[in-house]
Amino acid sequence: QFPEGEELKVKVDRLQQELEYCRKRLLQRKDVLDSQVKEKRDEYDTKKQHLNSHPKYVAFEKQEVKMRKTHQEIFALEDFMKQKESEIDCANIASDILDRSNQVNAMIKKMILL
Repeated sequence: QFPEGEELKVKVDRLQQELEYCRKRLLQRKDVLDSQVKEKRDEYDTKKQHLNSHPKYVAFEKQEVKMRKTHQEIFALEDFMKQKESEIDCANIASDILDRSNQVNAMIKKMILL
């Protein structure tokens, strides 16, 4: 019913050998992948260095920084304007001004007609 001690030891040894074989295979694969990653990183660094030395790229980067700064300033101004608009209800003031100007216009028409 239960495997004999010797039979169990053989199974454990075989399993251990299989695991060791898998471990070695994975380590080899890891080494290959590490070397590929290093190769790609070196290619990337070379291309990045070449790109950073190109005058058009440098100018482009400067313009991009300026654009980012401008966008941040625009956002801050829009936020400030929204805040001020919420503090002051311009709709009521504009309505009052329109009403008064209509009253003045009506009075001017009456004066002209008289």
